Amino acid sequence: RWAVWVDDRRVLTGGHDDALRLWDASTGAQLRAWRHAALDGVRLAPGRVALASDAGLHVLDVDQPAPPKPFGRMTAARRVASAAASGQVAVIGHA
Repeated sequence: RWAVWVDDRRVLTGGHDDALRLWDASTGAQLRAWRHAALDGVRLAPGRVALASDAGLHVLDVDQPAPPKPFGRMTAARRVASAAASGQVAVIGHA
């Protein structure tokens, strides 16, 4: 469904199988996976990704094995975008 660069060497993807996968961009090797359905993702900072899903907005630290953590009080989020210069995130969803 979507892909986002998490830093200069790794890419996170979200697919139809409700899994997030972290890939090494130079070799194509899968580095890690999490069971989490996400409709969209955007890089917040190196190694951190904001995720939009039917379960709301979550933040994933790709360097930790822990699942994505809920962020805010949204019941569902469809899209997420980031303004890199300001560090702000915009979300389309339901409060």
